[in-house]
Amino acid sequence: MLAGFERYQTPFAIISIDIDDFKKINDNFGHDIGDKVLQSFSALIENHIRQTDHLFRVGGEEFVILSESKTKIDTIKLAEKLRQTVASKTLMPGINITISLGICAVIKGDCVNSIAKRVDSLLYQAKANGKNNVVFSPVE
Repeated sequence: MLAGFERYQTPFAIISIDIDDFKKINDNFGHDIGDKVLQSFSALIENHIRQTDHLFRVGGEEFVILSESKTKIDTIKLAEKLRQTVASKTLMPGINITISLGICAVIKGDCVNSIAKRVDSLLYQAKANGKNNVVFSPVE
């Protein structure tokens, strides 16, 4: 996607997602249940993104969506819809989760590392703001 952006100026954004307090699920219910929660979560997200968006698990309870949203507002709406959808669902009996999300659009001169640093910073800001929220880069 980065090559497409550089060559054709096709806009896209990165949405970084972290399941809030996931360690408590593993600690309280065991890793087998934690794995099932991750599978249910992935399926839920896949069902609520467009076919042109791509979901990846990057480790543990952290996921990334490469979104071909045309505007920043579209990306924020998608992220907020995902946050609300997850918060309203019971993924396993007795287990509800919330997610924190960081969003940044790719900008001219970006490389994989600059994008990753920026979106990680925004995700950590979402966590620091009390979790279960969306934080996006104000400048792009």
